[in-house]
Amino acid sequence: VKVAPLLDSDDNQLGWLAVVSNISSIQKIRRELQLAEASAREELLFRKAIEQSLDIGIVMRDLSGRTLSVNPAFVSMVGFSEEELLAARPPNEPYWPEEEKTNIATALGEALAGHLRPEGFQMVFQRKDGSLFDVLVKVAPLLDSNSKQFAWIGAVNDVSVIQKTRRELAAAEAELRRQLGFREAVEKSTTVGLVVIGNDGRPFSPNDAYCRMLGYSREAVLAWKPPYPCWPDEERENIQRAFRLHLEGKTPPEGFQVRLRRKNGSLLDVLITVSPIFESDGKEAGFLSALTDVTALQSMRRSLQVAGERLQIAQEVAGFGVWDWDPVEDTLFWDRKSFAMFGHPDASDAKEVWCRVHSEEDRTRLTRRIMGLIAEG
Repeated sequence: VKVAPLLDSDDNQLGWLAVVSNISSIQKIRRELQLAEASAREELLFRKAIEQSLDIGIVMRDLSGRTLSVNPAFVSMVGFSEEELLAARPPNEPYWPEEEKTNIATALGEALAGHLRPEGFQMVFQRKDGSLFDVLVKVAPLLDSNSKQFAWIGAVNDVSVIQKTRRELAAAEAELRRQLGFREAVEKSTTVGLVVIGNDGRPFSPNDAYCRMLGYSREAVLAWKPPYPCWPDEERENIQRAFRLHLEGKTPPEGFQVRLRRKNGSLLDVLITVSPIFESDGKEAGFLSALTDVTALQSMRRSLQVAGERLQIAQEVAGFGVWDWDPVEDTLFWDRKSFAMFGHPDASDAKEVWCRVHSEEDRTRLTRRIMGLIAEG
């Protein structure tokens, strides 16, 4: 309502003139504008609060690449003040390492040109203290109410811990591959047969030497279950008893010797030693069985035993004694026949008897002669 005095021609007031305007629509618009302004203010404060609380660095740049704003997380991340960051111009940003400027400038150029990578840009930034750290930057356009772009926003994640972990994992993987390659090479080159036996008695992971030793293919070995086809009938009871000791963890550390049968029917003597295998939780998963072919050694032992028996018979028939002297250690061994031949059948000290039955001159002469024979080979 607007009021004004009503005057005559002589400027005398006759009354009052009131003009009434209906402004309800204007008031409605004004209230709507106030509500919109309040809502915008609340949204701005809400976004500001989110931006302040994020541990992700936020950088806003204009279309030329100049920094417009940074959030506290980014300031804390790089160690430079907001004033220092806003005053800088690419490529002289204070957190761009000298050796990385070209890479970062290239990535910024791609982003400003709209070539955004869905996975983001991986780069290296530098803190104010000079330390370097890995970052992942994801860029998105900022649009006004008319959907016209007026700036760019970048979300910066410090991924130095992740990258360090990746590098450590890559190094560990490379080392694991190296060790596996080394073990495979050892397994392929060793002459010792190796096979892992599970707690159920079934074999798995036999090496090449094991398969060659018994004459079976890897596939055939993997299909075995106790009793194995390489256990001879005459040895089966002993082997099964030893096998049970394996499964109970009671295998003697020196192992045991058994005779096995190859696929072609021939026999071989083996020395078997066993080591338990544990899972990551410490539970026993089975044992590693190592087989060494001692067929030649056993054959030599048997031949030596036969030769020894023959020598003993010949010694008894011929009546000669056997003695052994190590001049380096000066150890002397006589058998019973030697003591008896020198008239001391119940003696035990060969050197004492030797001194009794020979003069010092004889001992010196004989010793010199024996040493001469040794020197001559």
